[in-house]
Amino acid sequence: MVTCYPKEFCDTHDIIDKTFFTGHEYDAKKDRDTLARQLRKDGYTVETKKYRFDTRDSYTIHAIRLKPVDQSLNSAETKEEW
Repeated sequence: MVTCYPKEFCDTHDIIDKTFFTGHEYDAKKDRDTLARQLRKDGYTVETKKYRFDTRDSYTIHAIRLKPVDQSLNSAETKEEW
């Protein structure tokens, strides 16, 4: 899956796009759902979809969260001298 965002959005957000394909005895849905649960616990907003092809299925995950604020910028004290 290809998703385009403005540079300013990418600078302030973490974005994860991942696709899992079924094949032989591989459980793509289970792996996708496990990752989605973990990302939700980590504060991501997660969207999942399934696409069906002739011979296999595709399970996608799209997750976004706001990047953590750098604490060093917030800890700087500004003092005005009188």
